[in-house]
Amino acid sequence: MRASLKILALMLTSSTLTGQTLQEMADSLPLPEALPAEAGALTLPQLPGTQLRIVGSDCPALIDTQGLVHHAPSEVQVRVCLALTRGEECVTSRDYSIAVAAAQATEEGANPAPQVVPALLSWRGGQGVFRVGKTLHLAGDALSRRLGQELEADFGKQVVFDAAAADIRFSDKPAQPTGEEGYLLEIRPDGVCIAAETERGRYWGTRTLLQLLRQGDALPIGTAYDAPRFRLRGFMLDCGRLPVTLDFIRDLIRTMSWYKLNDLHLHLNDNFIFHEKYVDSGRDPFRESYAAFRLQSLIPGLTARDLSYTKEQFRALVGEAQQAGVNIVPEFDVPGHALAFTRVRPDLIYQGKMNYKEKRRCEMLDASNPETMRFIGKVFDEYLLPQGEQRPVFEGCVVHVGADEFFGEAEDYRRFADALLSHVQSRGYTPRIWGSLSIKRGQTPVRSKGVQMNLWNGGWQDAAEALAQGYDIINTDDGWLYIVPFAPYYRADFNPQRLYDSWLPQRIGKHTLPAAHPQLLGATYAVWNDQIDLEYRGYGAEDTWPSIVGCMEPLAQKMWGGATTGLSFADYQALVHRIGEAPGTQRQALRWLREPLELENPPLSLGKTGLAPSYRALLELTIPRAEKMIPLLRGPEGTVFAADAAGNVGFTRADSVRFSFNTKLPVGRRCTLEILARPGKTDILIDGQAVGHLTLPLCHGNDKDLVSTLVLPLAQVGTGDARVQVHRLRVEPLPTLLHRDLPLDHPSAAAEPATPAEVATPVPTE
Repeated sequence: MRASLKILALMLTSSTLTGQTLQEMADSLPLPEALPAEAGALTLPQLPGTQLRIVGSDCPALIDTQGLVHHAPSEVQVRVCLALTRGEECVTSRDYSIAVAAAQATEEGANPAPQVVPALLSWRGGQGVFRVGKTLHLAGDALSRRLGQELEADFGKQVVFDAAAADIRFSDKPAQPTGEEGYLLEIRPDGVCIAAETERGRYWGTRTLLQLLRQGDALPIGTAYDAPRFRLRGFMLDCGRLPVTLDFIRDLIRTMSWYKLNDLHLHLNDNFIFHEKYVDSGRDPFRESYAAFRLQSLIPGLTARDLSYTKEQFRALVGEAQQAGVNIVPEFDVPGHALAFTRVRPDLIYQGKMNYKEKRRCEMLDASNPETMRFIGKVFDEYLLPQGEQRPVFEGCVVHVGADEFFGEAEDYRRFADALLSHVQSRGYTPRIWGSLSIKRGQTPVRSKGVQMNLWNGGWQDAAEALAQGYDIINTDDGWLYIVPFAPYYRADFNPQRLYDSWLPQRIGKHTLPAAHPQLLGATYAVWNDQIDLEYRGYGAEDTWPSIVGCMEPLAQKMWGGATTGLSFADYQALVHRIGEAPGTQRQALRWLREPLELENPPLSLGKTGLAPSYRALLELTIPRAEKMIPLLRGPEGTVFAADAAGNVGFTRADSVRFSFNTKLPVGRRCTLEILARPGKTDILIDGQAVGHLTLPLCHGNDKDLVSTLVLPLAQVGTGDARVQVHRLRVEPLPTLLHRDLPLDHPSAAAEPATPAEVATPVPTE
């Protein structure tokens, strides 16, 4: 009854307004706390001399900006944000939380809501279950075929495409509005229907269905309505400083999709940032510091030499991600973090006054020189515009222009940033930028209309100022959301429970914003690979996986649904582990070995997928004569060398990083080589003796405590000629030594269980 009274037009007398500021008025409106099942609209109060309107809703399919109301299967709390205008003054209100009642009551004894990650927004249970058999009938549409592949490959089902008898159906005409990404999931006694207005919504429904199937074939009868609270749910990967394979990025896309994250920001160029370490030792960082630009480019000398992506590969990656509900956001970072560019154009190194960090000048492009914008515009155009008959590499993408941590003059920065944003918009793309205008205050305007901004640090960019300037903002708060693997700082991955218990997408720096604010797009967490070059210990992207996923799991809930699931963090983790990893990932395939594999005189083409640590591999072999570059095991995952470029045992990973043991195999006689691999550590034994000091030839730092994870390549064995003879190959799995959710350098990961006696082997000691 309280709601039915409050939903009527509410009037405030002029006496109520006396003494209140417009903001105080906006934050004290008498809106209803609840809307009954019969409510079809939210009627706003009438305030004399003002105009009031809804500008944002965190569930617009239930309460939209026109005030129209739709009801979910169960009660849902919806937050709305309003704009109050008086004359020339306009303010935005706080969040108003309104309980939207269920469309109808739930019957007694109904099935409770099933648990998935992230949690369902709304559920009305029925009674009984739909039992999924070994064989499933699906309609023959494109989404059914994609789902069918996963059901067969990862769930062991047999799929028959028969629209007339389909157990799982899709519809583009849901019974109620679902918005851009929402969906209705109906589990009936005779099957499942996923209905949504968009292809992406229907696809998210398949992720929920597969998570339910991971927990058993008896699906509870009922109806779910699910939709995100935040439009943008993202992750950023710095692959400019660390070489990252496309296979790794594909696994990342599949895992993001599994948890309904939809924005993958790829930081495609960067460099070692601690140039002062070179300068202070009398060396030149311009010549020696690591820098990379990961895309194939027509500009001579720009493309990274160690690992890069062709334009066709990246174009295909964008398409694959979109099919999985994920938007790729490519970033070229300028005018700072730009050593890859200044090496190509040293004449464009910044010549102005450095406010601080003088020793890092070599990576600063000259933001005051118009030629710099012409050069960088040419770089961007190579990917923003069609090339001959080829469509643009970044077609359909939001494009990030970087623009963080420029240490030169503010006006130089502001002119350059505005010109760069203008250039990207002129090519028909939405630009995104790192927030820096609070520290770079000045007179030059920097456009904000249609521009997205990552708010990463309150000193560089204040959230309230960004909103007032008109930017669409993304919470990337460094104090909460940054990870720098193998560093003593920015370690969100060391305490994911803190994210689960305390983090909120709408809290940025010192500000807690309305969650329904129309300019708050959502949030992105980030992995920055600062620890390269002089700080590098050999780690690869594989070694960062526990950090990435360990944070993704709690953040997925916060960015999709809300502050809590009603589960403790321990119970939430148990649910995550029960559901398991995303289907179709390479890391699933790399754990195929259950029993020892043993072959006498193995063929050249073994055709096996690589094997992730932990494992023990033993090879009996003969090298007739001393040579260099003799591959022993090869595959997409890398190469193990019987003799590398120096004639030593070594390996090169798929990420192009190469290790050497500074030890040669015996020549002219039969010997054994054992490889004992654990996450983060690889050791060898020759004829049963632990030998070899592992080194990283391209490492500028020292070789102590190297992170040397090796995915064992098993596609080919030997060379097929007389350079090496492999008489026997035996590979056996070892128990996993690290919990999958623990970063390798997490303090709790230091203690490893002993190797079981049946596979115990001497290993090198420090």
